Amino acid sequence: DDDGRPTLVRMCTGCSSCWDFCPLAGLRSERLHVLSLDGGQEPAEGLGPVRAAYRARARERAATAQDGGVVTALLAALLERDLLDGALLSRRLDAFRGESVLTTSPEEVRSCAGSVYDQSLPLALLTDPLPDGVRRLALVGTPCQVTAFRALERFPWGRRPAATGSIGLTIALFCTRSFDPARLRSLLRRRGVDPRQVARIDVREGVLFAESGDGVVL
Repeated sequence: DDDGRPTLVRMCTGCSSCWDFCPLAGLRSERLHVLSLDGGQEPAEGLGPVRAAYRARARERAATAQDGGVVTALLAALLERDLLDGALLSRRLDAFRGESVLTTSPEEVRSCAGSVYDQSLPLALLTDPLPDGVRRLALVGTPCQVTAFRALERFPWGRRPAATGSIGLTIALFCTRSFDPARLRSLLRRRGVDPRQVARIDVREGVLFAESGDGVVL
């Protein structure tokens, strides 16, 4: 519409364009519920039974880690101890764009630390042949991506082989939202911010921050 927001102009034609932008599409995770931690039957929001809850922060955070650095530290340790052969991660190309990569070393894992607000489509890597010796993988994605992975796992499609059986660990990160890089740059320009000066994007408590390389909010 004129305000740049989607507007329903006709019934769905099944073109699947929505899936190109958001794999969540028609799923409403808030309709699901979990049992409470103390074993009670009162429902709470979530995706399944909560078996334990922890709060943690990595002792040694990767240089580009945006929050606690726990996921990066965990995956690097699993690779160092030969409990994983690799991990499917998203890596920042710049402040606005990301890409999905298969990492096979702790150094590569650490290079992917930090939030990516672009839709990087990590599940597409599952259709590529795995390198020799890489059989035990972790997948890190947004909850909707992990939900899509579970669907691939449960309903395999014989006409397009995928390495879903190699994923032994999935980690779903909280998702604030994803942004179209070109439109986000345009928005920043209208707010008087030069996108070339932006080194990092962060969303905290519903507010988007654009920061320079030295951490100054632009």
